[in-house]
Amino acid sequence: MPRRPDRPAAPGPRAETVVRRIDPAAHARLVGLARRHRGTLFMVLHAALALVLRRAGAGDDIAIGAPVAARTAGVPDDLIGFFVNLVVLRTDLSGDPTGAELLARVRHGDIAAFAHQDVPFETVVADLNPARAPGRHPLVDVVLALQNNARAELRLPGVRSRVEVVRTGAARFELLVDVTDEHGPAGEPAGIALTIEYQAEVFDPAVPQWLADALLRVLDALAARPQDRLSALDELVDPPAAPVEAAVPASPVPGRRPYLGPRTELERRLAATWAEVLGVDRVGVHDDFFVLGGNSLRAVRVAARIAATERRRLTTTQIFATPTVAGLAEALAAAPSRAEPGIPRLPRIPRVRSAPTVGEE
Repeated sequence: MPRRPDRPAAPGPRAETVVRRIDPAAHARLVGLARRHRGTLFMVLHAALALVLRRAGAGDDIAIGAPVAARTAGVPDDLIGFFVNLVVLRTDLSGDPTGAELLARVRHGDIAAFAHQDVPFETVVADLNPARAPGRHPLVDVVLALQNNARAELRLPGVRSRVEVVRTGAARFELLVDVTDEHGPAGEPAGIALTIEYQAEVFDPAVPQWLADALLRVLDALAARPQDRLSALDELVDPPAAPVEAAVPASPVPGRRPYLGPRTELERRLAATWAEVLGVDRVGVHDDFFVLGGNSLRAVRVAARIAATERRRLTTTQIFATPTVAGLAEALAAAPSRAEPGIPRLPRIPRVRSAPTVGEE
């Protein structure tokens, strides 16, 4: 996606939204398209979003995240808790398939991915071990969520209630396409609410607005002409203007340099902490923390241990920014030392004798 050339290296979470609506008639056509191709509304939305991202320059191999409730057979229905997991859906748009062929690919890929939705996302990230960058999700930039659960209803005598969505104003992903599927009293399609939430420091407002309008046009074309090839569907929308990207350095490619052992006492202490947390025999000063098997949870453990032993402030953001012993040692050496924290003494509360009760002398 075309990102702002002046975006910071670690964008903040401030979010903006773009809202569009799909009328009940168009909603019904999309549901009919899904049924004719043995799919679901989510799969139709997934195919259309992948096509729009391709038009924006994302290529023919696109990964989109999808949150799932993760309440499968292994989780009791009456167990209270938050089990949501993120599944990465990979989409192949190569070869100029028809819309119907793309739907078949998406259906096959989604079913295969959802069959493994119980695998924790942290496990997937640890096994794939992608290059990390501050402020960036490790595997996906775009997430598609379909809110199609039964609406919660609060029924009280003499009280009318309704569900109202309240946005936090903070974006967890660069782009979240949040879709709400609405139905009438008899279950008939009653329209779709489409909300695109995006990181304001990453995208100019014109880009998510373009994506919202392009998504509506592609959905309408897929429902009307699924036999058209993607090259014909591409002609429905002009690609967004791409800003110059020279101001933003490319993400580093993970790799291991020749082993070089610690050279100072500080580097030796840091390397020993890393080796203990990561469960490895040795750590070189140029070894990448995440290539060795580190993740965000282990980064928290390392930051806490180093901050306690070195008496210097250390955050996980610093580990993401300088994921080597040499780089971290240099940053810590330049950081001011903080005093040993003492145990705060609580103010002494004087004992107050209560008033005598009846019969007490």
